[in-house]
Amino acid sequence: AFEPSLLLSHRYISEAPSGVLGQPLQQGDFHLLDARLAVRFDKLDVTLFVNNISNEHGVTTQMELGDQVARYLTRPRTVGLTLAYRL
Repeated sequence: AFEPSLLLSHRYISEAPSGVLGQPLQQGDFHLLDARLAVRFDKLDVTLFVNNISNEHGVTTQMELGDQVARYLTRPRTVGLTLAYRL
């Protein structure tokens, strides 16, 4: 049986303070859009995906570490293909 499916996912991460103990740091305020196209052929599943389609550069977390600021960023655009065979 041939069974295609398409999934689109949108996430908005709102702006929020991220500092510890009152540090004036901000994070968020960005959008992430992902897509996944899957096709099932009997026992074989083939999935093509694109995460972070617009290649958004967002700060997910940041904190001061002494005189340095550590920033954790969104993963850049990622494209991939998965194959799964079911016995």
